[in-house]
Amino acid sequence: MFARLRSVPKNYEWGTPNVMSALQGLAPTDRPEGELWFGSHSMAQCTVDDGAENLDFLRWLEKTGHQFPLLVKFLAASRPLSIQVHPDAIQAAAGFAREEAERLAIDSPRRTFKDEHPKPELLISLSESFDAVWGLLPSTLRTERLQRCAATGLATRTVQGLSELTDQDALASVLAGGDRVDTWADDLAAWCVLDDDGDAPEGYLEKAIFRQIVDAFPGDRGIVVAFLMHTIRLRRGEALFVSPGQIHAYVGGFGLEVMLPSDNVVRGGLTSKHQDPGLFLQTATAPPMETPPLVLPVTRDGRAVYESAAMPFRVSGITGDVQIPEISTAIILGENGRFSFSGAVASQEIERGEVYFIEGHGEPLEFRGEGAAWLVEPRGD
Repeated sequence: MFARLRSVPKNYEWGTPNVMSALQGLAPTDRPEGELWFGSHSMAQCTVDDGAENLDFLRWLEKTGHQFPLLVKFLAASRPLSIQVHPDAIQAAAGFAREEAERLAIDSPRRTFKDEHPKPELLISLSESFDAVWGLLPSTLRTERLQRCAATGLATRTVQGLSELTDQDALASVLAGGDRVDTWADDLAAWCVLDDDGDAPEGYLEKAIFRQIVDAFPGDRGIVVAFLMHTIRLRRGEALFVSPGQIHAYVGGFGLEVMLPSDNVVRGGLTSKHQDPGLFLQTATAPPMETPPLVLPVTRDGRAVYESAAMPFRVSGITGDVQIPEISTAIILGENGRFSFSGAVASQEIERGEVYFIEGHGEPLEFRGEGAAWLVEPRGD
């Protein structure tokens, strides 16, 4: 059984004008379109057309008894999103109950917990590059970065101040703000626009990413938080997994996000939205790590499969003819080109920007065509 899904672009100030409208073949809105949501979340604005009626997807799932406990998004960032962290299951349930007891409206600017769910998420770059900052650097790597930056013009007072922070107090010290953090932010802003032919490749990437952040949020303490983090440039098809408790910010690019159906975000910088430094520190439980958790796809049945033990879902990239031995519940998203897919008793064509829900009952699923499509399945194992 196949059912067509539709959604409405979400207009965020950091979005890219008209990108989601163009993806769906709709008239341009001339507004910054940041995300397009498909899945079982009350704020998704996702509907389903099963040939008989057009219903809210979440209500349709309840009515039919089908299951799809995921949220899938196209994301288009023209400038940096906030530095943020997502809660785990216990934190999400407690935070949601607390804000419900306080009778905060779901759309209140002071609201943090929109639901009871954790939000582990996978980001796959669909653009030629996708920039992000992720996770705290251990002090050894922070020292190496400071040495590179000192050699290319970063003010001595900031090099010294940041070098004195320990792994245990670095994040709390910066979130506390104050004059010295403001000075560090100003010095980092001045440094990242300096040209220096002596920069190592890491230095070029750091400066390119920090320039984007400084341009969007001059004077924000989040500039200093970002300096404590890994800088990442994903190439097309490369992916980053963000577990609950891990701080991150997407800086720029077009990508596919897959997550549990949650919109719980605790912000710690680079935003005019509500911030709670104490809650951010409580939620940011992941320790500094040497390397980011990049997810490399493996080839299986002619498709590129993204999965790991930590991910409650599986994502497959499809670029040509593929036969998948069995499929249960999934959605398929057409990025470009044209495919037909068929199960035991039905077939369907999918083009750019189209999305379908699949109830496969453990049967084989065959794809024919070319382009790029993405198959997202919940994992119960």
